[in-house]
Amino acid sequence: MTAKAEEGSVLVEVRDTGPGISPEIRDRLFQPFVTSRKGSGLGLGLALARQAIVDHGGDMWATSTPGHGACFSFRLPMQGSGEAAHRAADVRQVSS
Repeated sequence: MTAKAEEGSVLVEVRDTGPGISPEIRDRLFQPFVTSRKGSGLGLGLALARQAIVDHGGDMWATSTPGHGACFSFRLPMQGSGEAAHRAADVRQVSS
């Protein structure tokens, strides 16, 4: 795992050395109930993780080379920068 600051945001990358992402599900990877393994999960983990990141003003994506693992990346704005900070300020104003 690596993390680095870039222009008001933080980029995190998590790599593995597994078989990679199956081509059959690559385009639907972040959709609910998508899984390549029968019986070992509901296929909700990546969909929920990406939605949480998007809800905080970021994005999540994956790259993969078959047989050489996958890299899951996400970017989040740093506190006090960008749209997420404006939403947080709006929430504080409403709840005050």
